[in-house]
Amino acid sequence: MPTVVIADDDDAYRRLLLDALTDEGYTVEEVTSGDDALARLQHSPDPLIMLLDLYMPANGFQVIDAIVQDPALAQRHRIIVTTLARGQQIPASVQTLGLEILYKPFDLLDILQLLTGP
Repeated sequence: MPTVVIADDDDAYRRLLLDALTDEGYTVEEVTSGDDALARLQHSPDPLIMLLDLYMPANGFQVIDAIVQDPALAQRHRIIVTTLARGQQIPASVQTLGLEILYKPFDLLDILQLLTGP
């Protein structure tokens, strides 16, 4: 089972996901900025699943831009983009790269279904 990295600046959100995913048997790591998220993707020898918040400090948009420059990151790792509302700006590159989008708030069952999917 791949490691799940929660890349989000919201402490309560990260804690909720950390507890739920650990209870399901996942190894979970947390990062709080886009810079840390990108470093984790670039330096991991093993495939990761990353829950990437677009709207955090050193934001997720920068991570998406870096993935556009190095699409192998999206091929090696599974990246699920999280954002607050359907009306918020989602970069076209998210669709181009084939990244999944999960809108907050979501039910924990939604995230578990995504993680066990392809």
